[in-house]
Amino acid sequence: MHIEWLISDLFASLGFILALFLLAHLLKQRRSPVSTMAWLLAILLMPYVGVPLYLMLGGRKMRWMAGKKERVYAPPHDRPGPGRDGVIERVLLSYGVPPATRGNEVELVSTGEDAYRKIIDLINSAQHTIHITTYILGRDPVGAAIVDRLAARAAAGVEVRLLLDAVGSWRMNRRWLEPLTAAGGRVAYFMPLIRLPFRGRANLRNHRKTVVIDGRSALVGGMNLAQDYLGPDPDPDRWRDLVVQVSGPVVRDLDDIFRSDWRFATKEYLTPMARADAPCETDGLRTAQTVASGPDVVGDPFYESLVSALFAARQRIWVVTPYFIPDETLVRGLDLAARRGVDVRL
Repeated sequence: MHIEWLISDLFASLGFILALFLLAHLLKQRRSPVSTMAWLLAILLMPYVGVPLYLMLGGRKMRWMAGKKERVYAPPHDRPGPGRDGVIERVLLSYGVPPATRGNEVELVSTGEDAYRKIIDLINSAQHTIHITTYILGRDPVGAAIVDRLAARAAAGVEVRLLLDAVGSWRMNRRWLEPLTAAGGRVAYFMPLIRLPFRGRANLRNHRKTVVIDGRSALVGGMNLAQDYLGPDPDPDRWRDLVVQVSGPVVRDLDDIFRSDWRFATKEYLTPMARADAPCETDGLRTAQTVASGPDVVGDPFYESLVSALFAARQRIWVVTPYFIPDETLVRGLDLAARRGVDVRL
């Protein structure tokens, strides 16, 4: 009993020392107040749960691994001048984000049935390349139908590349993807699970969801390629989400992001689309700009543009989000907008 007591006391002391070390490490990091407070409470109030979770998930987006990934945007050579149309675009340009382009067709797709039909139509229309990134590929009738369509286009000579997140699509196996790979399609996984939990960190996931066809048309948004998000028939239990279908010069920037992610996952370099091959800008239609976020983007241009938009708004701010955990700056921006008469709806 005495030895068991000594061992128990030793582990308790080591746990206390480890918790202190983690708390010091946590306070030194540049986290949002909400994130810092959440981890502090977890480590202090539930150390047997909080400490292991922080070791697995608490790293700042896995800096070492993320540092190996090429940056999506090159540093800008010059600060944008006042000639640009909007404050937000000037903020984004200062981070190296490609400028907004004119002559794009943009359509909001608000139902899973419409999104499914558009994805199938886009895949069927592909002549040269199909580049798809998704967090979840469902092991269900929707996932199977999409894989079969991709296989058919690969068999017809189209270059098909499918990039899956290793955590989101962990149920996928060779049997489900065999129709595609047998037809010549390529499948890769972002951050394979074999790296977890200590060679890497589980929180470096790829949540980008894009379908890019021939570098000219794309579907981008929040819907995963699974029955819970989209399908041929209405489903009252389906997640309510949004995607945007775009065509025009802005699609080239979406394709560049895919190529960067594909190179990180496979070490295969895909030659970027030449400007001459991309759709040309034209007057009219829509002006659009692609903004990536994540550890492969220097700074946080999406956040900074969002803050700029809140403080620059003059008429309305309408927000729809499943996750509302704002920091003090975002709350202040919404509050001040409402006080100056802006129509703020959350």
